Amino acid sequence: FLVPQHICDQIEKAICKFWWGGYDTQRKIHWKARRELFRSKKVGGLGFRSIRLFNEALLAKQAWRLHTMPNSTLARTYKAKYYPSGNIFQASNGPYPSYAWRSICQATEVIKRGSCWNVGNGQDISIWSDNWVPQQNGFKILTRPNGVNRVDKVSELIEGQPPKWNHSLIDQRWKLYG
Repeated sequence: FLVPQHICDQIEKAICKFWWGGYDTQRKIHWKARRELFRSKKVGGLGFRSIRLFNEALLAKQAWRLHTMPNSTLARTYKAKYYPSGNIFQASNGPYPSYAWRSICQATEVIKRGSCWNVGNGQDISIWSDNWVPQQNGFKILTRPNGVNRVDKVSELIEGQPPKWNHSLIDQRWKLYG
């Protein structure tokens, strides 16, 4: 479950007090600022982990496990209740969600920010809201303002057997720079 922010702050405060060697009754000199303690060693910090980010990473790992192991008991239970006709990345909280489920839903956003779809047939991939174009420096897709029929799924950009990109539709709809 997602540990509340104020609890994370209290844990980090205890870590800092331990590092600085202080007690509630006596104050010690802080040789390094708190932000320095949690900065990466590569950039001159001490490499302590942010409790909040660590907690989000563990929850994202659980969400990924639900996605990659759909036959596990927990995955089947959550699927039946929260996303019966889709996948975990399309799931919503639904009515009366548990705190654990709300935490996992929040963690799916972490995965979405750092992942990209492997297109395959493209039937489940939204052109507009899913990450399906690999991030490249300087790569941009600019929509043209002409009245082309709305295309919503990546599968609509694929044609033929073996499947190939429909370059005429893509060229008609977008101007690509890269």
